[in-house]
Amino acid sequence: MFFLFLQKLLDKRCQIKFTIFMEYDIFLSKNTKDLTEARRVVDLLKSYGLKVFESTQELSNIGKTDYASSIDKALENSRHIIILCSENEFGTGEGSDSLWVYYEWSSFRNEILSKRKDGNIAVVLSGGVSLSSVAFGLRKYEAFSIDEIEGDKFKNYFIIPNIKSNDGGHNTDYNPIKKKQDSSRAVNIKAFDFGLHFAMNMFANQTNNESLYDINEDYENFKDIPSYQLRTKNPEAIADIMKNAYGTEVAKFFSFGQRTGLLSIVILFQKKGANISKEQKDVFFIPFMKEGRELNIPEKILNYCINLISDKTSDMQVANFHKIIRYNILTINVEKCPYCGVENSIDNDTCKNCYAPLSL
Repeated sequence: MFFLFLQKLLDKRCQIKFTIFMEYDIFLSKNTKDLTEARRVVDLLKSYGLKVFESTQELSNIGKTDYASSIDKALENSRHIIILCSENEFGTGEGSDSLWVYYEWSSFRNEILSKRKDGNIAVVLSGGVSLSSVAFGLRKYEAFSIDEIEGDKFKNYFIIPNIKSNDGGHNTDYNPIKKKQDSSRAVNIKAFDFGLHFAMNMFANQTNNESLYDINEDYENFKDIPSYQLRTKNPEAIADIMKNAYGTEVAKFFSFGQRTGLLSIVILFQKKGANISKEQKDVFFIPFMKEGRELNIPEKILNYCINLISDKTSDMQVANFHKIIRYNILTINVEKCPYCGVENSIDNDTCKNCYAPLSL
């Protein structure tokens, strides 16, 4: 229903060229001889709900033929990088395989040094290799034995916002007031991604554009539901199916992913000159704000997204604001209102339920 309504709102003279923006939480740099260890790291990170670029898998998935330009694009669109070191790979650039690993981590480091990136660099040590054996430029960064990556320190290094230490490295000893269970976070972020991808693809298809996302992985993430049900139902029906199979919260994140995708489309068309009235925009803005508050997305983040309609923002900011929402889902921290007991984001100034001040 929302898709058909959105089409009717649009000025036919207003055209937007849709582009696929592949973004990743982590770029994994590795020697091709270490694929078994690489898959172990990738599977763990994905279990936390993180998107990982691992070249042997991702380049096949997205059908890229120009390896060098594909690696550059993935590095540009990744927030953090992990370098997997072993007896096969010390990150020094010596040897044909190692040359790519050196190129990847040194390029990423240069982006950080030039302040074009603000991410983390980490080394995972495999096969008994010590930190003193790896490339000199990598030794100052956080290092983890592959046997300790399942601990909280490794996970928090990528999920919790960067906290710089005095020596230019990163401090991972950070404990939020309260966090949801990690398994719940992973399912919720996957449900949000599914809703976003589903909504964007459906709208693109109805406007004679190619699909923006490959959602086969989304189907795989929710394989407890028969795939034919997911492929043939509308978004509202899928939310009901997911509620029955995975619970109310997962269904809400799926729905919120849809709202986020649809709102980005509305804002883009508004910025491109489409004639959309306040009442028509409210059809998308109000549910987005309501569902975001219910899921404890910080109020300032929701307001930021609404304010993207300003002429001062770029189309790229609008197209990518779902990344900000996604990151906040991964890092939701809550506290109970002392007056009514309802959970709120710790970043909120007032309670979403009784509007009492949360801090004085």
